[in-house]
Amino acid sequence: MKIRNGFVSNSSSSSFIVCWNKQPKDAEEVKKILFGDKKKHSYYDNTFKTIDLSKTIFNETHQMTDEELYDMQSEKYYYSGSKWVDVGYKADKDLLNKYEKEMKEAISEKERLIKYLKDEKIQETIKRKVKLSRVDNSDYEISQEEQEILNIKQIIRELDDKIYSEPSELINDSVRKFKEDNKDVFWSHYEFSDNDGSEQCCLEHGEVFSNLKHERFSHH
Repeated sequence: MKIRNGFVSNSSSSSFIVCWNKQPKDAEEVKKILFGDKKKHSYYDNTFKTIDLSKTIFNETHQMTDEELYDMQSEKYYYSGSKWVDVGYKADKDLLNKYEKEMKEAISEKERLIKYLKDEKIQETIKRKVKLSRVDNSDYEISQEEQEILNIKQIIRELDDKIYSEPSELINDSVRKFKEDNKDVFWSHYEFSDNDGSEQCCLEHGEVFSNLKHERFSHH
């Protein structure tokens, strides 16, 4: 499970799912589909030959695997604060509500247990009893109070696993719906980064797939 708090970065990369009517046979066909008769494509101060952009895209074109599709959809599901702020492909509302309820319960219980462990009176009582239980180290046995702390910490770790785990039911449902809705098209996966030069920057931000059905997943 992704819990997003927001951050700033000077570079980025983006992944794309692009649906083609059929697999393009060469760069010229990519150029015709994406750019028509245009010979050049610009993004801010940089201008590129469309055939060069098309060659790069063609070389990256492949049938998207189920694993890639799963990974892409998993990026669409994350939890922020107390609600889902984004959802995957045709997210199932009942499953969303189920995961949201479980998430809230897990976070609330984790916060309650952490607060309990930090309570000054509880800490003083535990420290005093633990100290008394360790007077004779040779015969030392873990105290009931220490065991309670260990049990609580283990519960917190289990809650963390639950909080940060992927909502696999939701992701698999999105993958299934995507495949059903796009079974007659060829879909491919691409990833471009503006940290890899001006051409990659154009491919990431320059709307080169605007003529085709596609989804973009931004990574910052």
